[in-house]
Parts: sequence; C-alpha cells; structure tokens
Amino acid sequence: MSSLIDNLSPKEWESYCEIMLRHHYGAKNFWPVPDEDSGDLGLEFYTVDGTIYQCYYPDNNIDMATYKQRIQKKIREDLKKLKSNEEKIAKMIDDVIINQWVLLTPKNRSKDLITYCNKKKREVLKQGISYINEKEFIVKIETADSYPDAKMYASGVYDKSINIPITQVSEQEKKLWKESNSTFLDNIVHKSTKIMGKNSDAFQDNIITK
Repeated sequence: MSSLIDNLSPKEWESYCEIMLRHHYGAKNFWPVPDEDSGDLGLEFYTVDGTIYQCYYPDNNIDMATYKQRIQKKIREDLKKLKSNEEKIAKMIDDVIINQWVLLTPKNRSKDLITYCNKKKREVLKQGISYINEKEFIVKIETADSYPDAKMYASGVYDKSINIPITQVSEQEKKLWKESNSTFLDNIVHKSTKIMGKNSDAFQDNIITK
C-alpha cells in the first residue's frame, strides 16, 4: 500500500520536508533558504542546532545501481558548495556552527550510502571550512521516519491541503442564486448558448455552483 510520501513530486517532497522540519524545530529555530534570487547556496534549510538540510526525491522506478549513483551525485555536488560558497554561507548563517549535513530522502535503500557519507565527511573536514565544527561534523541520510511526530503533523497538513472538501450545492440554493442574480444569469445563458449551443447547460450549471 503506497503512502502519501510515495506519491509526492520532488517539489512536493521539499514542501513536505519544510512543514515537517518547521514543526520539529519550531519557527524561531528553523530557516528555509529561498532559491529565487541566485539560488540557495546549496542549502534548502538550516537550523539553530547546526544542521544543514538538502532534500532529494529520486525516481521510484530506477534500479539499485542507478539509485545509488544519483544519491551519491546529489551528496557530492551539494557538499562541494559548502566550500565554493563558504563566504556567503558564513554571512547568511551568522554565528551558527554546522555540526551535520543531512540529505532528506523518502528512503535509504542501501547501506553503501552510509559508507559514502562517511567518506564525504572526511573530505569536507580536510577543506577547513570556517563554519564547520571539525570535531562533530557528520554527513547523513535521513528520512521522515527520523521525525515521527513531525512526520505525522506534516502528513496531516499536506493531506488536508490537497484534499479540500467540495461543498455540494442544493437545488434550493441554485434557485435562490438564480433569483438574486437574474441579470447576470441571463447574460451568461445568452452568451454561452450562442457560443456552445446545446453544450452550454453544463457550463451554466458549473457557474452557478462555483
């Protein structure tokens, strides 16, 4: 049985993660980084406890080898930005010291990715990046299951946002609307009948029930 997360798009996954992490950390301890003005510097979110988050939603239908390659590429390319954007990131996060870099993805399907994260951690530490905690810094893959309460909250919020209930309009309500909007209705009927002919009835009814 597929879950809500299994049916998200990459952009929806990012939105889901933002809702989840904002709830987990609290608004004052959590920063989303906008990407509309020259990108996000390789940070989608960061937190007061020194965590950088990036989100990645891989194709569910790829084989294991391709999956690992794509996850590794995402980790590799985004970690490079910690150094290439060092000055800008340091100014943005101010006095926050980064203790971990986390890739949020729906599932971690391979133990090899844990080994890969450890390798990339050592490579980052060798670069002497000013805002990195050299004693505690780690690179990890996490899923929504790492934040169970916030996951439940985000699923509830997201599910409601895409399942807005539609109120049924009764025949009596339609009649009352027609009586109080007769001039507008006459205009709609005249124009839609002229343009759509016999197919205009459904269009007219749709206008009334909106």
